Amino acid sequence: MSVPDENPIAVERKIFSAVDRILVNIKVLIGDIGSNLKKLPKQSDHSCNTGDDEFDDAVALRHIEVNIHAEQLGAGVNRFQDSIGTKHHAEEESMPSLAEQEDEPARPMSGLHVRRLLDTLDGQLMQCLLCLAIFPPGEAIKKRLLIHWWLGEGIVQSADAGKERFNELFDRGLVQPALRRGHCRRTHYFRVHPVVHNQLVESLGFFRFLGHGKGNVDDPQRLFLQKGQSSDQNTRGTNNAFLSVFNLDMEYVKIHIAKSRITRVVQLGRWKRSRKHHIELVGDNDLLKKVLACKNLRYLSLRGISLIESIPEAIGTLAELLVLDLRACHNLEKLPGSIGSLLKLEYLDLSECFLLEEMPKEIGELSKLQVLKGFLVGSSRKKSSPCRLADLATKAQNLRKLNITTGRQSLVCDEDELCQLAKCQHLESLTITWIGEASTEPYLPLPSSLTKLDLRRAPTASLLNIIHPSTSVSLKRLYIRGGKLRTLGQDGGWNVETLRARCLNDLECEWSELHGLFRELRFVEMWRCARLSFWPCDGRGVWDKGSPSLARRSIGVCYGVKGNNLPPWHEVVQLYASNNIPAMRIFYPHHDVLEALRGTGIGISLDVEGQFLPSFASEPSVAAAWVKTNVQAFYPAVSFKFITVGNQVALREMRYILPAMQNIYAALSAVGLDHIKVSTSVRRDVLGLSYPPSAGAFSSAMEQYMAPIVQFLAKIGAPLLASVFPYFTYVHNQEGIDIDYALFTSPGTVVQDGEHSYQNLFDAIVDALYSAMEKVGGSTVRIVVSDSGWPSAGAPAATKDNARAYVQNLINHVSKGTPKRPVPIETYIFAMFNENEKTGDEIERNFGLFEPDKSPVYPITFS
Repeated sequence: MSVPDENPIAVERKIFSAVDRILVNIKVLIGDIGSNLKKLPKQSDHSCNTGDDEFDDAVALRHIEVNIHAEQLGAGVNRFQDSIGTKHHAEEESMPSLAEQEDEPARPMSGLHVRRLLDTLDGQLMQCLLCLAIFPPGEAIKKRLLIHWWLGEGIVQSADAGKERFNELFDRGLVQPALRRGHCRRTHYFRVHPVVHNQLVESLGFFRFLGHGKGNVDDPQRLFLQKGQSSDQNTRGTNNAFLSVFNLDMEYVKIHIAKSRITRVVQLGRWKRSRKHHIELVGDNDLLKKVLACKNLRYLSLRGISLIESIPEAIGTLAELLVLDLRACHNLEKLPGSIGSLLKLEYLDLSECFLLEEMPKEIGELSKLQVLKGFLVGSSRKKSSPCRLADLATKAQNLRKLNITTGRQSLVCDEDELCQLAKCQHLESLTITWIGEASTEPYLPLPSSLTKLDLRRAPTASLLNIIHPSTSVSLKRLYIRGGKLRTLGQDGGWNVETLRARCLNDLECEWSELHGLFRELRFVEMWRCARLSFWPCDGRGVWDKGSPSLARRSIGVCYGVKGNNLPPWHEVVQLYASNNIPAMRIFYPHHDVLEALRGTGIGISLDVEGQFLPSFASEPSVAAAWVKTNVQAFYPAVSFKFITVGNQVALREMRYILPAMQNIYAALSAVGLDHIKVSTSVRRDVLGLSYPPSAGAFSSAMEQYMAPIVQFLAKIGAPLLASVFPYFTYVHNQEGIDIDYALFTSPGTVVQDGEHSYQNLFDAIVDALYSAMEKVGGSTVRIVVSDSGWPSAGAPAATKDNARAYVQNLINHVSKGTPKRPVPIETYIFAMFNENEKTGDEIERNFGLFEPDKSPVYPITFS
């Protein structure tokens, strides 16, 4: 009997799978290359790659070419994987901040509703909307890109008019927000609503995006470049005349553009958020010269195109040009002086052009300029005469947004050029990135009109060495990213409402001190600032004055499953939600529970199973596999807050904790999830001394393990989780401790410890742990109470009345913090249910808030 031929699709799948496995191994080797390249000297020891689209230029100049080739090598592998349909193995895009991850689901919409909306649009707004048809519905699109396109084609006459038209589309629900930033109420990124896209493409028959060589976008007025499209397909139209040329996803661009006088928009560069979109011009300057022959060009983008070393002098002939985007042209070394002839230019972006050494003197002639990004202060050539800030202040009277970078070889010439900023009288937004060491004190006299200031890699220890509240009266938004700042100073009087602090490992400022300085604060973002761990920001690193208090958001309940009569997982999750319990701790990664938590927004503290600690400590690959299976597989639908490596482990197993934590942290970092905090949970008996609280110290046996653990937590900005049970302290010393002291019901001070007064045992235990951590270098490490509760039956003082009093008082108290640390304490109550299969004393089965039938053991209020 003959064996039938194997299914061709199955053969293809096997071959592609085998090729993909090889590619994965190659990517590992490329990763090793990247790890080695990261050891090369950086521009600043205090640089920080935040993933922000405007803050990633730390590579030293002499190493840029090497790094670019390494990136291209990795990009080539990614493209190969994409071409064989294995995108599920591609690396996830790194994210700048959790505060920028608020993707909103599409609002329900019907085709009929959309058609009715379309009927209400005027002709101009319909033209604006039709441009959206080329973008796939799921893609995050920068609003500014769309407005520049409208402006280039003449659909709108100004950027402000474009914003008004966009807001109309947004208010009508025809576009939806994407990556909305917590610190800003405006929409910077958007997506096309799927139903809207279908109506534009199908009902109206407008051009369509098919992509990946499967089709083309057909529009007689516009040329859209797509992957797999041959240059012959680019020569349609009468005399090759197009209103716009737009590169959708073509990587190697070769097109034929005649010297047309009607072409208004050329978008050859990158428009997608992803930096992995590699683009090169085939023919390089020849193609650029053809583009620059389009005399009526109003919008030109070469953003992110590789291997462009210079811009032809012919750019000066584009007398109608309004927008020029050269961002991330990493090989660009020089700008022509003819750029000063672009007298109508309103927007110029030169940021991330790392090889530029100075600005042409002629940039100072651009009197219409409103936005200038990537302006270099200083020059590496002593005899050169570059454009200075004084030139901009004199000529560019319309400049309202300026992004400057200090020179890589010298900060300024003989004078302190930054002092000229005060002369830019209409400036509203200013970003300064320091690269290298400042040669003078960087004090900034700011223009009175300035409302937003973004300081990156500041080279001084005190904020007051840069700006002062008395000279920053109009300042409402202050962003500080990277650098050497250690203090915000002691002078109050700031009018700042929004403060963003990122990658400030040396900055120390208590929360109460911050509010003493910035009394008008309404929004704070703190991201990767290890010494600011006591700021009461949520899991996204955000504090918002208008949101519910952090204390209410940070009360969780431990969910144990040692019972044969407990409710199904989905009913348990519903019980959490119906009781306004915003966080859950589970003691091992039960996938049924994690599945039930998808999309609920309930924060999760997830324990690593104790039996795996030796393997995690010795085998990084085992830790990585655990993270992939139990965290990455459920993220971001499940909101992970902590990974707890070891729950109150015995002394003999303590040696595994730190290496296991390090390997779990490395595994999370490798997949861009290092915002999930890694820690361990300890009992009170790690302390050798706990009274008075200020004398708290680890026992001699534990200190050898706890000291490096605490120091690691300080380094990564993670808290120490602690099991705090005043009940057991009380029952073991009933003669020396009053029950009111344990139940938060003492009428006054029970323990006076220096300047701190203690009215309850919970605070005393927590502060003793704080004192112990301070003694081993952990003064910046905060405590999260991983479990705390009171039994309702089975032992002395274990009554429902006492349990209710303790738990309710605990919920009400933790928002105040402790005498040593008066900031909210994230706390998990033990436990959700009475669990009838728990071993040990009877009280172990009676810590629950609910019976297995979901009825309350005693009444409690979480909100």
